Amino acid sequence: MIKFTTQELEMESNLKQRIEFICEFCHTTPKIINGSIKRINNTNLNYLEPHKIIINNTTFLVFNYSTDIYVGNLRPEFERLKEDIKSKKINTIVALKLDRITRSIFDWEKLMTFLEENDAYLDCANDEINTTNANGKMISRLLMSVSQNEIERTSERTKIGLAGAIKQGHIPSQAPLGYKHED
Repeated sequence: MIKFTTQELEMESNLKQRIEFICEFCHTTPKIINGSIKRINNTNLNYLEPHKIIINNTTFLVFNYSTDIYVGNLRPEFERLKEDIKSKKINTIVALKLDRITRSIFDWEKLMTFLEENDAYLDCANDEINTTNANGKMISRLLMSVSQNEIERTSERTKIGLAGAIKQGHIPSQAPLGYKHED
């Protein structure tokens, strides 16, 4: 019988405050469940269970490793991860889904090239994508094409809808980029 010891991890207060602030700004309440370290007795094996944040029935996994919260393309922890790959500290990126990494074909190809140059791989838990073989790379490229198409179609529909609303006189309170309010 395998026996293990569990030690609960406390979420860093700074990270918890940032998450609560963002959720308050979005008028929602998060449910935060602390993670833990499970040590298998008489071995050097450990399992790190991340903190869980449940927002509107969606569960997010969070580690104390990063207290950065970013908006847009500024991804300091991802850059740190890439530095760890360059220095051979790690050789595999594990992601929940492919589109959590990027939805741009251009960015995806840059990442694939980077991984190949550094003898590293990507493994997606939910998408069953593994870039250690040719089939995994091909499927990832196909899914990335679909993701980029989805973004481009959404952008087109948004622009058409906004143009139609403006023509009908339904101007948003803040003028969109490239427009100005006139009396």
